[in-house]
Amino acid sequence: MPRPIYAEIDIQALKHNLARLRESVGDRTLWAVVKANAYGHGLENAVEAFADADGFATIDLCDAERARRAGWHKRVLLLEGFFDETDIEPLQDLDVETVVHSMWQIDILKRLQLREVKVHIKVNSGMNRLGFLPVEVGTIYDLLTSIPGVKVMGVVTHFANAEPSYLGDAPASVSRQLTRMGRLAHSATAACMANSAAILWHPEVGGDGVRAGVALYGVSPDSHISSEELGLIPAMTLSAKIIAVQEIAPGEAVGYGFGCHMIPRRFGGNPAFGVPRICSLPKPDSPLIGFDAPRHEIPGNFGRMPKEHQQNALSHRVQGACVSYLFLPQPFESVGTLGGREPAWLV
Repeated sequence: MPRPIYAEIDIQALKHNLARLRESVGDRTLWAVVKANAYGHGLENAVEAFADADGFATIDLCDAERARRAGWHKRVLLLEGFFDETDIEPLQDLDVETVVHSMWQIDILKRLQLREVKVHIKVNSGMNRLGFLPVEVGTIYDLLTSIPGVKVMGVVTHFANAEPSYLGDAPASVSRQLTRMGRLAHSATAACMANSAAILWHPEVGGDGVRAGVALYGVSPDSHISSEELGLIPAMTLSAKIIAVQEIAPGEAVGYGFGCHMIPRRFGGNPAFGVPRICSLPKPDSPLIGFDAPRHEIPGNFGRMPKEHQQNALSHRVQGACVSYLFLPQPFESVGTLGGREPAWLV
């Protein structure tokens, strides 16, 4: 049998989150970001749940092909563009739009005979990963429009720090990135700038398109603000059977790097996915699950074992119990913070 690990996806929660974000963006083009197998929620599930989105945004061309096979007939955008010239033919066959962020991509387009390739010019407004500088956009636009078969759809950029907890006077704030964008920041058309955080907290960001990522899956982009406060519903529950129990003496530690330290005597249960490991408290009415992170233990109801297994856990008869890790009553954002991880990275 396969490892006893289970991920349950709530399609209605995904639909709810899309509707919640649609309320914020109005009639602007809403791209649903479905990279990494829809953040682990399943691309086919995304096709069903995000039927009311205007397009899909992803990384790999194979994802676009898979979405088409699953019945997605709307727009698809490659966020990092194509990777070599062998991508161009299937890109056209699948009617997939692509970001162009570097001159080498333009060189490829120049030397090929194209039917129609729809491109979005990536602008580096301060995140410093991909894109042309704002002052270069005019020249890049002229280069692209001079290539037969190329159709420029507009410009895209990405905000590095659109969360409220990020200091406004820091180097890559939204206001500073908008300033770097110059006139492009005030374009009402042909621009896609807002990510999940900008959709939720920065109505001043213009453009006729937005890209919704982690928020679609019920995760707050800011670890200091819960998904519940934003009206979002986490859509995944991850569970695993406990396959082993160890009695751990005071002063002993658990896991790589000895991240979870035992003060009183505890019992540790190992789920089928190995990490994060868990450590149980010795009182039946206490939360039994802790997070394997430096000197932290998750309070409240996060990952709580069913009550009928609590006494068994204390007597080493817990094998076969099932413990859920994500998206339980404890706010997901606090779980990520206590575990030393940003919530988005746990999805």
